[in-house]
Amino acid sequence: MNGVITALKAGTCTITASTSTGITASCNVTVIQTAEEIILSETVLELDEGEMFTLTATVMPEDAADKSISWSSSDNSIATVDENGTITAIHAGAAIITATAHNGISASCQVTIKEIVGINSIETDNIRISVEGNKLLIDGASKLNCRVMLYSIDGRVIYSGNDEVIESLSPGIYIIRIGNKSMKIAIR
Repeated sequence: MNGVITALKAGTCTITASTSTGITASCNVTVIQTAEEIILSETVLELDEGEMFTLTATVMPEDAADKSISWSSSDNSIATVDENGTITAIHAGAAIITATAHNGISASCQVTIKEIVGINSIETDNIRISVEGNKLLIDGASKLNCRVMLYSIDGRVIYSGNDEVIESLSPGIYIIRIGNKSMKIAIR
C-alpha cells in the first residue's frame, strides 16, 4: 500500500503508518511556502538609449521560503538586465525583461527603448554646442570662463574644463553640463 501525502499549507506534521498487528513507522514532514506570485515595480517602461533603470521584484507571499529571482532579457541587443534587476538600454527597439522565481513563477516588464538623435547644434547662454564626427565643439565656453563637464551615461566623468573641442569620443550617449544646465547628447 502507498501513503500519498498532500501538502495543504506550510507547517510541520508527523505522518504515521500502522499495521493491523500494531507495528508503526513515522515520518516528520515539513511543508514550505513556495512563491505564488512576483510583483514588479514596473510592467511597462520606456527608456532612452544608454539609460539605466532598476526594476524591483517582490516575491509573494511574504513567507515564501525561497525568494531568489533570476533575470533575463528577450533581446540583449536591445536591453540587458543584471542579477540585481538593473536594465541597461542598449539600442532602440523593444524587449521583455522577465523575473523568474526558483519554482518557475515569473513576471515580465515590456521595455521600449527610444533612440537618442545626435545634435547638430544647441545654443545655450551664449555657448554653442555642436557635434562633428567624434568631436564635441563648444564655442564660447572659454570666453565666458564656463566649466564644461562631460559624463558617460553611467555617471563617469569623461571631461572637465573649458576647452573648445573635446576629441576622440566613442559613439554613445553622454551628458554635458555647462553651468547649471544639463543635456543628453549622442555621438554616432
